[in-house]
Amino acid sequence: VAPGSAGLAEDSSPDSAKRSVPSAQSGAAEDRELELEADAMEAAEAVGSGLSDKEQLELDVEANMLKHQAVQDTFPISLGDFMRLFVEDNAPFGFAKFHLEKGDVAVEATEWKESLAAIGFSRELRFIKPLAFSIGPNKTRALKVQRYKRFGDEGLVLCSSTSLEDIPSGDAFSVEDRMFVRATGPRECSVDMRMQVKFVKGTILKRIIDTTTTSETIKWLQDYTSAAKAFGERHTAGEGGAPAEPHGDAPAAGTDASAAGAA
Repeated sequence: VAPGSAGLAEDSSPDSAKRSVPSAQSGAAEDRELELEADAMEAAEAVGSGLSDKEQLELDVEANMLKHQAVQDTFPISLGDFMRLFVEDNAPFGFAKFHLEKGDVAVEATEWKESLAAIGFSRELRFIKPLAFSIGPNKTRALKVQRYKRFGDEGLVLCSSTSLEDIPSGDAFSVEDRMFVRATGPRECSVDMRMQVKFVKGTILKRIIDTTTTSETIKWLQDYTSAAKAFGERHTAGEGGAPAEPHGDAPAAGTDASAAGAA
């Protein structure tokens, strides 16, 4: 995709989160979803059958392991509450919510749809991300394709693949991130997040893309985890009542130019 901002939505108001991003991303979405499905099928083949949920979870984690660890933390909530607060459709502190808090606009998330049993559920997030480059476009269309699978009461694996449409060499790479959640107690989960830049073709910008995007993506995932954990702690403090809306202590909208969005 050629650099530039032509074809980008111009309205950056909150209402723009409800509007559609141009359909030029349809092919990219299908490609990303097929890649995640292929990875999931490979993971499922590695897992095999006749294993316990815990054994399947650990094999799926191993099959989806990425190069860089971004987060290793513990949340004081049950696996079911983690799903409800952060993963399910209309989760009060899902990825779409945090994209808006980080300054992204025109954020749209499809509902989770069930795929093959071996894959779990999949969805798409589309948004426009402001950029802070001294040259080049000042914003870009972005696409995040996600899929997750829950392994009973043991945990879940959530995989994300993000691409940027309007930056130099944006068609040469995607940003992969993985969230591994394990139930470690009745009201406790461990959260491990990893990421890696995946290049699908050569580019002279490979080194700078890899270095910069890795750093910025790890920071984004850490910011999301910190804000999500604080939200979960407020939920716990309310003794399981309706979660409070996130307040202003979440990380401010920044100049993150990574594709993690990640998610």
